[in-house]
Amino acid sequence: KSNHNKWITDVETLQDCRVTFPLLCDADGLISRAYGLPPTAAGSGVIITDLDRRIVFVAQYPRYTGRNFYEILRVMDAIQLT
Repeated sequence: KSNHNKWITDVETLQDCRVTFPLLCDADGLISRAYGLPPTAAGSGVIITDLDRRIVFVAQYPRYTGRNFYEILRVMDAIQLT
């Protein structure tokens, strides 16, 4: 089971930045299936949607690599500027 609270604490501590946007756990894969995305059973994924719930970014990572939070912030900044 995902623990986003621990992930947020790790990101804020290790990468010296604040998580100020909502996170959603898709442990049962319902959201991924609704969007037609492959399951992330072998790792973790990041999906960013716009305010109309259209997917604007998808990334999947093997479980052992983790995520690059600065890359996610860079993508979010770019999306907000376009």
